[in-house]
Amino acid sequence: MIAYKGIRSDGYSKYNFQYHYELGGIYEAHADHNLGHEGSFGLSAWTEKKAREYCDEKLVKVKIHLDDVAALVHNGGKIRCTRFEVIEEL
Repeated sequence: MIAYKGIRSDGYSKYNFQYHYELGGIYEAHADHNLGHEGSFGLSAWTEKKAREYCDEKLVKVKIHLDDVAALVHNGGKIRCTRFEVIEEL
């Protein structure tokens, strides 16, 4: 599946320096599979609109395999997953 991630203009996550997202990069993390925990741990990706709302500095497109999806939260607007690949900078 294709989704989007809003990141800072320097390529880092909005809130921390744990990941520096680059084109072609593959990222992995443990993720919370509990649907009731909307803001929990794991890699996150969004619809394009929600990704821009989250962080409007830079947008990347990511590819997520269905086996790597941990939870769909925020009424299906956010994907929490264990792995994704950055496939395009927008």
